[in-house]
Amino acid sequence: MYTEKDIAFIQHRDIDRQAWDACVGLHSPDHIYAYSWYLDVMVPGWTALVLGNYKAVMPLPCRKKYGLQYLYQPFLTPQLGLITSDNSPALLRAFLDAIPVQYRYWDICLHHRNPPETEGYSLRSRINLVLPLQQPYEAIRQSYNENTLRNLRKAETTGLLVKKDIAPAEIMALSYQPLSPDQSSRLSRLYKMLEQRNASFTYGVTGADGQLLASAIFFVQQGRAFYILPGNSPDSRHTGASHMLIDQFIRQYAMQLRILDFEGSDIATVARFYRGFGAQQENYPALQLNRLPWFIRWLKN
Repeated sequence: MYTEKDIAFIQHRDIDRQAWDACVGLHSPDHIYAYSWYLDVMVPGWTALVLGNYKAVMPLPCRKKYGLQYLYQPFLTPQLGLITSDNSPALLRAFLDAIPVQYRYWDICLHHRNPPETEGYSLRSRINLVLPLQQPYEAIRQSYNENTLRNLRKAETTGLLVKKDIAPAEIMALSYQPLSPDQSSRLSRLYKMLEQRNASFTYGVTGADGQLLASAIFFVQQGRAFYILPGNSPDSRHTGASHMLIDQFIRQYAMQLRILDFEGSDIATVARFYRGFGAQQENYPALQLNRLPWFIRWLKN
């Protein structure tokens, strides 16, 4: 059994990226957020825990504020956690015990392959929804609920059109999630990097007048597609535009990809929307830990 003494803390500059990516590729090849090239763009200065010669790894997304270092969940990186062939509670605890005390506050999400419980830590469960794509489109569509089918009929009868290759800047502008200039810059860099690998796509739905009503980015890693930065215009909420966008992606990639990962959600209305396509729940653990000085802890709470 491993303990925290077997696990090394590695500074950002000293991480062997080739060995790191080999570990991720071996144990969790579709875990796009955990690859070093993704982390380098989206999580500047990330540090790491490593078991042995990169037998198991855990990225630590870290920041400093008011002189205190802490762990956080980065933008467009909803799951990180422990990457290993041994997804036992004991090994997860050893890694959590090995996180340096310099990180006084944690608010992090682990990975759906990590155990939901481990001794000594209070993990909470978060909701993710995924849709298997390894069957014909017609079979997948049979799992759509009546609300989804009704919205698709509405979108079709009103003449909405699906378009690919929407400019990422247009999608960012339409996103539900407001982006800072730094976030926009990082996403643009990441999109271009994945585009060169033929692993990023954009979809949009327009009205008859050409106005963009709904949009999203899709990243793909080892047959797993990630639904990134969805959004729609205020005038399109009841047009079925978002339903049409997702349906078109499913129609195009059924039997070609393995899974469509919706990246959430704990929000009941959003989860209900994804379940309307037949999506299945795939929970993942999250963890908060507060070792801040008492006076800062009081302010934080």
